[in-house]
Amino acid sequence: MDSEAVKKWKAERIEEGILDEECFIELENIYKNNPEGIAERIPCLLETMESELRKVARYQKGLPGDFDESMGALTSLQFASTRIGCKKIKTKIEEMAGVDEEEADMWSDARREMNRALAELKIHMDTYLTLIKRRGG
Repeated sequence: MDSEAVKKWKAERIEEGILDEECFIELENIYKNNPEGIAERIPCLLETMESELRKVARYQKGLPGDFDESMGALTSLQFASTRIGCKKIKTKIEEMAGVDEEEADMWSDARREMNRALAELKIHMDTYLTLIKRRGG
């Protein structure tokens, strides 16, 4: 992308309230420092984050979209922003959601617990299917 396209993209995100100038400065610093090659993954993570932010914003404005989708989006966003070290973006997400850090951590814990339970269930289902196959069912 050329610099004009980048400026336009940034301006649109700022205007929509998706990200602010501080968030972009933070991202640029991550690109410069590039810890553990994470800069290469930022565009993909940002695309995901933008999509999730739109879900949250849609719900907040009372547009079609449900509460669970909005909360799932927030959990996903929190994880992505933490993963790439974007404290400003994480704070922005929590501000948009109207949650404090304790609530955000609670969602994260709940999500982790749900994923653990689903993984456990999958193991049981795989075992069950294997047993059925062995019996010729």
